[in-house]
Amino acid sequence: MGREWRQMSLVIFTRRAFGLLACSAAVAAAQPPEPDPDAPVKTRREAAAEAKAMQDAEWGINRLDPAAVRAARTAPYTLLAGLALNIEERASVFAIRRKYMLDLNAMCATHRAREAAGEADPMFTDYIDMRRERLRTELRDVLTTLNQVRLDRRQLGSIKGR
Repeated sequence: MGREWRQMSLVIFTRRAFGLLACSAAVAAAQPPEPDPDAPVKTRREAAAEAKAMQDAEWGINRLDPAAVRAARTAPYTLLAGLALNIEERASVFAIRRKYMLDLNAMCATHRAREAAGEADPMFTDYIDMRRERLRTELRDVLTTLNQVRLDRRQLGSIKGR
């Protein structure tokens, strides 16, 4: 019985030794490499600035700009605020506003889907701005001459005030 006991303990000891050897090899492989002594040392602030720049480059250009979308959604209301519209003008403005809101909703949904797939269009904000200009032109076309003059004056005043 003594001899069997020694053989069994030798097997257990050998297995544990190989297990420890394998663990220490894995830990040694997981150690980070030695830093290059000639490389410049970055401060925390520099490292944070570099990380922020990388994040901005990765996300900033293709992200859906909430301010641009909000401005596009409120454009019909802000353009026509203070103008007295007759019944025909109201009906035309309502139809134009509805058409452009549906168009904007579809554009935003498409952009979000492409953004999730990693294929976002960097010109999306420019498309929204072009859409706002088309909206303004269409709204101006359905207004009476007096309201067109008032709208143009308001636009000219906002451009001068900048």
